[in-house]
Amino acid sequence: MRGNLKTRMLFMAVIIFILAVVVQSVFAFTGEPGSEEDPIVTLSYLKSQISELESYIARKINDILDKGVAIEQPQTSFVVKQLFKGEGLIGDEGTELILRSGEATAVGNIDGDGVSDVTLGVDLKMGEKINRNHLLIVPRKDGRGIVAKTDSWIMVKGKYEIK
Repeated sequence: MRGNLKTRMLFMAVIIFILAVVVQSVFAFTGEPGSEEDPIVTLSYLKSQISELESYIARKINDILDKGVAIEQPQTSFVVKQLFKGEGLIGDEGTELILRSGEATAVGNIDGDGVSDVTLGVDLKMGEKINRNHLLIVPRKDGRGIVAKTDSWIMVKGKYEIK
């Protein structure tokens, strides 16, 4: 009987083990991949999320364009402008200027800071003469720029206002 009891106990242990494996397998395969129950991230899940994001962005851009809001594009090249005697060109932060012809002087801000002449590596203060073909940069949007002493041609890149 004793041998028979050992066999029965071993048999019961094997049955319980098999049942545990089967139950665990059933629970493991019930969740859909990518769901809360099975949080595995699949390529198809990522593609669907990216597609939803692209659609959302496209809708938002169309909403903005439908409302008439202008989306400003950065100016990537120089434009040529004519300044007449006495006119000034006041630049925003980062505006680049090149005097091509005529005569002009620098316009500084109220603190006395001027326009950067990066060709010479100097700061041109209020009223200082600007050399032709020198690259000038307006460091801040605080009223700095140039004023034409004669009719002049200027190359400009960036935001500016002619006064």
